[in-house]
Formats: sequence, structure tokens, C-alpha cells
Amino acid sequence: LARGGRVAEVPPELALLFHPSLQPYFASFIHIDPAKELAQVKPPVLLLYGARDLQVSLADRDALAAARPNAQVVTLPEANHILKRAPADAQGNFKTYADRSLPIETGVLPPLVEFVRSVSTR
Repeated sequence: LARGGRVAEVPPELALLFHPSLQPYFASFIHIDPAKELAQVKPPVLLLYGARDLQVSLADRDALAAARPNAQVVTLPEANHILKRAPADAQGNFKTYADRSLPIETGVLPPLVEFVRSVSTR
């Protein structure tokens, strides 16, 4: 995808994320530097990071935080990329993506509400 091509055969465990119909979408933003883009954002920023995120690394979180030193950073120890409580193993983690019955991680709402309240009183 990074070279502009498509992946014809996607491993079964990645089929949900890299279905051929989604590949043009991913290719359209693969060269964007999120930290560089975030540095240009003027409004207050809340970074919610799931420590079990399989897509965004801790180093990525740190790069985003460095790009916006005044951002509020919250790390949810058992949350994944879609902010659901996820097991530590990758296979179990991926299964949460398709399970609509799973609620978001309980730790998401308090910092989100606090952040919204803090920016709505400015």
C-alpha cells in the first residue's frame, strides 16, 4: 500500500482491516505524518491511548504528545485501538473489532467528559 499498490492476498487475521475495498482508503493517507498534522491544530487536544493498541504504538502516542505539549494525554491500560477492553494477545484483541456487543472501555468516559467540560467553559 505504501508503494501505491494493492495487496491481493490478505492474511485471514487481517482481512477485516485490509479488505481490498478498503485499501484505496488506507493508501490515501499512509504518507501523512499525524504528529506533524496535529502540531498545526489550534483547539485543545485530548489524546486517548489504549495501551493494547495494535495499530498505534506507544512511540506514536509519544510523538503525538510531543507535537502538542499542552495536549491532555490519557493512557488506558487495557484498551485497544477502538477503545474496547482487549486481551493482551493479538488474536483475542482483533476479535474485539468485530464484536459489537462489547462496550467501550469504562475508563474512556471520565476523561472525555472532563475534557469536554474543560473546553466548554473557556
